[in-house]
Amino acid sequence: FVPDYVELEHSSFLDFASWRTNATPPSGGTPMESFSFNVALVLDRANDPTELLASDWATRQAALSDQASIWSTYGADPAAYDNVVRYLTDLGITTHYTPGGPPNQQYVSSPESRTLWVNVNEENFTKLFGPGATLLTVDVPGPSPETTAKTINYWNGNLSLPAELTSNGVVG
Repeated sequence: FVPDYVELEHSSFLDFASWRTNATPPSGGTPMESFSFNVALVLDRANDPTELLASDWATRQAALSDQASIWSTYGADPAAYDNVVRYLTDLGITTHYTPGGPPNQQYVSSPESRTLWVNVNEENFTKLFGPGATLLTVDVPGPSPETTAKTINYWNGNLSLPAELTSNGVVG
């Protein structure tokens, strides 16, 4: 089974690391053999907050005083969130989410926060970000002879996500 992938706009390495610069992307790297890091997937809101945000101060404050209602109204759709968790689990990708369990203090994953933290490694990087995605590493020289080279880990082009994730509201 090979899923269909949807390219994410503005998801290149330069979009991530070089905001407001005219940098050139790294090149000439070699594929990383072993790595592990966490990535946050963000889902779209279940409801548009424009009406609340356009209301007067007193109306907003009254709405914000009911935190449970705010989070359930403007968080992610719980069914879509569960679909995303299930799909990632089927792909063999570890999530930092336990429905009904204690929250992870380092990685808040919940429909209310619209965030799902996942662990990415050399075995599942291309499953999550597409068959063309490769994490590369390269040593780049410092700006002067007195400075040491830096190792940069990067990817070429934009990342993609499985269509199953984007159709359930994963927006970035």
